[in-house]
Formats: sequence, C-alpha cells, structure tokens
Amino acid sequence: MATGGNYFRLFALNLVIIIFTFGLGTPWVVVRTLRYVFNNVYLMGDVDFNTLSQTEEDYKDATGDDLVDMLDIGIV
Repeated sequence: MATGGNYFRLFALNLVIIIFTFGLGTPWVVVRTLRYVFNNVYLMGDVDFNTLSQTEEDYKDATGDDLVDMLDIGIV
C-alpha cells in the first residue's frame, strides 16, 4: 500500500544513497523507485484486448529524423 509515509521514507533513503555515493547510486535509486511504483499500482476492472486497435494504420516512426535534427548532424 502506497502511503505518504512510505513514499517519504523511499525519497529520504534515495536522497541519502545519491549523496553518500556521489551520484554513483543513481541507478539503484531508479530501480528502487520503479519497484516501489510497480508494486503499488493496481489495475481495476476488465480489459478487452480484442477491442484495442492502433491509431494509425500506416504508422511511420520519425524518431531517427527527430534525432538527426536535434543533434544537428548533417547526414540528411
């Protein structure tokens, strides 16, 4: 059960880990936080997976183009 006290303890201990490891403990902090969130998230109700559909039939991913623009690489 996620409570304010539990979240405060998680936050305080994560802060101590980051400070005393000079930031090297950040991956453990991320794992601890995600584990806390995933252990306390519950889905209520039924999901009908047969009714789910993709929003675009001809989906084109432009992640590469966005990265080239963001990094200002003159390839394209």
